[in-house]
Amino acid sequence: MQPHRPSTAKAVAQHLRCYVYPAWEKRALGAIKPGDVQSWVTSLSTTHGLAANTSRTVFNTVNAVFRAAVRDRMIPHNPCAEAKLPSVPRKKIVPLAVEQVRTLSEEMPARYKGLVLLGAATGLRPGELFGLQLRHVDLLHAAVSVEQQIQQTATCTSARPRPHVRTARSRSLAWRWMR
Repeated sequence: MQPHRPSTAKAVAQHLRCYVYPAWEKRALGAIKPGDVQSWVTSLSTTHGLAANTSRTVFNTVNAVFRAAVRDRMIPHNPCAEAKLPSVPRKKIVPLAVEQVRTLSEEMPARYKGLVLLGAATGLRPGELFGLQLRHVDLLHAAVSVEQQIQQTATCTSARPRPHVRTARSRSLAWRWMR
């Protein structure tokens, strides 16, 4: 019964329904051994075809359940403790070239041009950009403070200062966009 945002709660419920309950719903928590967990983790990729990141996310849900069971003294040990998880291949992030950003911003409606430029200059995610307000932009110190993100279902709080590129400040992109 963890406190989750609605979207996270929905994902957790789906993971449990699709991948956990079918494997273990008829077994007591104490009857699940580390080898069972390892076989199950492997099956997430081989049988269910899940990507490494998704397998890890589903595993983290199960691991949290077992940790809670240990904490509540329902079981003595967490069978997930030493499970080997699939490795996640690192993706090389290739930022857009300056000319690509300019072209993209020129194609946008006028009200979003500054948003595209600020995003390219700061590396902020879309939800962080849409949550910005004028008070979050400090042109003097070339910094943007992320205090909230706009999610599909709600606004959540986050305090994460982000430096932004001096060219963004010198051209006052943020200011023009925020006005």
